[in-house]
Amino acid sequence: MRSQYIHLKKGDTASDVYRIVSCKRFLQMLKDGNNGLVRPRMWDDPFENFILNGIAVAADGTKARIGFRNQLYGQCWSQHKEVDLMWRAYSPGNAAVKLRSNVGALLRTLYSCAGKYREISCFIGRVQYTSRYKLSRVLNLVNLIDPSGRNIARTLLVKRWAFRAEKEVRLIYFNQDSDFDNDVFSYAVDTNALVTEAVLDPRMLPNEVDIWKKRFRKAGFTNRMIQSGLYKPPEGIFVPIK
Repeated sequence: MRSQYIHLKKGDTASDVYRIVSCKRFLQMLKDGNNGLVRPRMWDDPFENFILNGIAVAADGTKARIGFRNQLYGQCWSQHKEVDLMWRAYSPGNAAVKLRSNVGALLRTLYSCAGKYREISCFIGRVQYTSRYKLSRVLNLVNLIDPSGRNIARTLLVKRWAFRAEKEVRLIYFNQDSDFDNDVFSYAVDTNALVTEAVLDPRMLPNEVDIWKKRFRKAGFTNRMIQSGLYKPPEGIFVPIK
């Protein structure tokens, strides 16, 4: 599966990646036993998927929209173990959980469910960040008729320089089934094999933490669960009383 890794080194396949989702979403994932990727048009950044939303110009001057833009699905993860920005951006209601997986596990679980076209359908890659003025050049550098699907997947691995702090890794599925038309592509997964740790929001109240831990356990999650200690003071530091 080496060709399915994009902008990643050989040793990166074992690297941990992280994703913050609502507690309700993770609970549903456990109950349903699946993982879901979405069409990039559902992502927040208006510049996302800029290539696939653009107009292709043929050698004779004919203009047309790129036909496969609705066949691509993605899921965003981060190489950051934990930063304040992640919680504030993805957990505005303080009711979220940070999931830990790794690059290889993400690709393997998708690959195992993708059928006979998986070699040209399943990819994972590190996002490359560039200035907004250089984004338009990407279309000229990508071979959009590449039969391997690799270059098509690369169109989802470019983002503006302003977002470089996210350090994103994206799981990508290029759907080969022309009859499938849904904004979400879900595939069956053993959540305990995919998610190795669940970390609850550091701002969550103790009773809320206990409630969600019990719900996740009841739904079948057997791996490590903790609350983030991001905002807890370091042990051994005494604050003088004024």
